[in-house]
Amino acid sequence: MRWIGSLFLHLPQAVKEDYYSDAYRCICDPTTPRNGYLAQSMLLLVIGLDGTCSRDEAVRLLRRLEELAIEINLNHCSFATTHGKGLAVVEESWRRTWWELYVVDGMIAGVHRVTNFALYNAEADVRLPCEENEYLSGYSFAIVFG
Repeated sequence: MRWIGSLFLHLPQAVKEDYYSDAYRCICDPTTPRNGYLAQSMLLLVIGLDGTCSRDEAVRLLRRLEELAIEINLNHCSFATTHGKGLAVVEESWRRTWWELYVVDGMIAGVHRVTNFALYNAEADVRLPCEENEYLSGYSFAIVFG
């Protein structure tokens, strides 16, 4: 998040590069658990890299992220339930992570034409995200989707 925030601040380039290096080092650290939080971190970096026209690096990281997402079953509804800690809003956050990844994969494939939209054929049974007001309340969608 520091790196992405730094993109909008007037900071020396070296500081921005340090923030990116720190973030990249964390996601590449073999002791970092391969879980949904790693997937979210990688997704943020992919979006930031794409937004800064670092497309080759974004695509390389996106491929790794796609593999991780399938490996940890982020593409299945059971992931949200298992890792949601019994909190509907956290479960919704995990569903939104899958769909954000799916959309980013599709956008990079469609807009930049540098990938093949690998997740298009991925088996997935994740519910679509709920309405924003339901998400913020944490109540309505828990009844409908719980």
